[in-house]
Formats: sequence, structure tokens, C-alpha cells
Amino acid sequence: MKRDIHSKLVALLTNKKNSDVLIIEGARQVGKSYLVNSVLKEISVPFVSFDLEKDGKIRRQIEKTENFEDFKNLMIDQYSLKHNSILFIDEAQESKKLATYVKSMKEDWPQIKVILTGSSMNRFFPKKQEFL
Repeated sequence: MKRDIHSKLVALLTNKKNSDVLIIEGARQVGKSYLVNSVLKEISVPFVSFDLEKDGKIRRQIEKTENFEDFKNLMIDQYSLKHNSILFIDEAQESKKLATYVKSMKEDWPQIKVILTGSSMNRFFPKKQEFL
């Protein structure tokens, strides 16, 4: 069953001018991963994908990175992420460190499209500050 969001995601991922980091948040078991995986199979763009809940090794490697450059090198050197490809990280909320790299993913890595999915992504967004 295709939803409207399916065609919107295809459009975002195939638009060469779009360098936004896509963050897809929703309750568990509503089809976030299924949606992204079905789109990735449909479009002809190379991708690398991880599930941080299932793959403790990559989660630990990400947590050991010291900065975005380390993370970027990990993805390129260890996991063969290439220019003009997609990095899909499912259950991204499992990495505290990953949240600190979102801004750099958008601003310093325009040749890579990034999709982060999860059920509790509140650490990926700045906390609201109250002013007196």
C-alpha cells in the first residue's frame, strides 16, 4: 500500500538540490523503516543503511567518534559511503552522539543525503528555552 508520503519521500531523495537531513519520527511499528526501505529499493541512488537498535557494533563506533569529521571518515572508510549517495540510520535515537552531528550533516556534507528515523527523536531538536 503506497501512501502520499511515499511519493514525497521519493521527490525529496531524488531532488539533487535538496541537502536537508530528513528526520522521520513516529510511534513504534507504524512503518517508518518500511517506508524508507521501499523508497530506497525503488530509486536508483546508492545507499548505506544501519539499524542502531539491532547493530551494536556501528552504534558503539559512532559513540566513539570525537567529532563530525571522525564520523564522516568512519562512514567513508569503514562502510564505503560514496558521494551522491544516501545514508539511512534507523533507530537513530539510540546514539546520543549522532544528534550532535545533524547540523554538520546538512551544512558540511551536501553530497550525502541523510535519513534518520526513530520513535523518540527529542534529543535531535534543541530544547525550548524559557526567558524571564
